[in-house]
Amino acid sequence: MCDVALAYRTLPQRQGNNARVAQSLKAAGPAQYSDVFGHGAGILGNYALKKRRRMAEFGRGAEEYGLISINAHRWAGLNDRALFATPLSMEDYLGSRVIVDPLLIYDCDYPINGSCAVLVTTAERARDLPHRPVLFDAIAWGTGAGADFNFMDDYLYGGSIDCSKRLWSRSQFTLSDVDTLAIYDGFTHLPISWIEALGFCGKGEFADWAMGGQTIGPGGSMPLNTSGGMLAEGRLQGIGLVAEAVVQLRGDAGGRQVPNAKVALVAGGGSNDCGAYLLYAG
Repeated sequence: MCDVALAYRTLPQRQGNNARVAQSLKAAGPAQYSDVFGHGAGILGNYALKKRRRMAEFGRGAEEYGLISINAHRWAGLNDRALFATPLSMEDYLGSRVIVDPLLIYDCDYPINGSCAVLVTTAERARDLPHRPVLFDAIAWGTGAGADFNFMDDYLYGGSIDCSKRLWSRSQFTLSDVDTLAIYDGFTHLPISWIEALGFCGKGEFADWAMGGQTIGPGGSMPLNTSGGMLAEGRLQGIGLVAEAVVQLRGDAGGRQVPNAKVALVAGGGSNDCGAYLLYAG
């Protein structure tokens, strides 16, 4: 049995464009049914389609996506490590550069040079260490039906609804016990779909639940991505959010500390594969 495990992520990425199509490729597998329609943008195209689908299905505009990006910048202003500490207005968001219509540049996370590490050990060992221990309560994984990135059965939520049901069935906690959320925000669509999948509000109700960003921002009842997340602190592909959840539960977050934070919900993915877990202060 492993007593200590070290998980880390290092991304040596310069600011700016990180990928481009250098030559034409022969499409195979599911790509043969999507590339012919101009789906060469890959994951950017996927999340542009998700945004378009959500706006059409629920009749919401792009503004609810802007609430996620604006929130990230608000929290980043309290984080010395964050790249984007300046406030972002809804006008700034809506007027930003289109990447793949209707996906805007402020819908996308920001590549950085960075590293992050998380050390996992037994509860007994953790209690002998200098810092307040943070413990796992429940863990769940999900893929959803038709688990293909382009052609999944539930295009808006992927496996996150099944994952959420499994998580709550295994946990001693309920929605009302959660003090802070750390949700993968590679694209603004993901926190929105996770919050609805987890049951904090119904499908299509995120904008009303968020109350113009008041719910998820500093001083709100359900603080989201208190480091600024990958949208504003910088992309470390989710592990930075894990570290932030631990810092919050230890009470070491300084000016961005959520008062009396005892339980944090961490979730990542949300398309064809995803995972979530609950952490609590020991």
